[in-house]
Amino acid sequence: MADFNRDLPETINHPDIAHYLAVCEEITDQGIMSVSAFNSVLYIPFLPTSIILKWKQAKQDFRYVYWGKVLTAVYGLELTGKYIADGQHADTENPFILAHLESMQKKRNIYLGGTIDWRAKKYRTWNQVILPFERDGTVSETLTFVTFD
Repeated sequence: MADFNRDLPETINHPDIAHYLAVCEEITDQGIMSVSAFNSVLYIPFLPTSIILKWKQAKQDFRYVYWGKVLTAVYGLELTGKYIADGQHADTENPFILAHLESMQKKRNIYLGGTIDWRAKKYRTWNQVILPFERDGTVSETLTFVTFD
């Protein structure tokens, strides 16, 4: 995986991300995304490219709770149940972990973007937004939406 960029205007203003965030605001009444919002009928179109990561303090890593089926097809990996450190790109593990931690701890959106130019895939650009995610009244997870160009 190539390096990624963070909080660039082209990611923040990407039309797919803007649409996604508008729907999230609608189903949360401008609050933090939660399990009930994720289970909303309005969220269904975003499921195939969504990720839920849960922080595991003992491992100092996030475990993939949900990995959308389109992501499996694009990346050629099924990551549900695995940790970020289980991925195949050691050079990006720590920056990804730090981005998700910041989103979760500061309860703010983080925007990432980059390219897929590995594993014999055709060259594609990806953009994503990481949101804090609440379960049972606690924010110890993140919810990510990924879009591809």
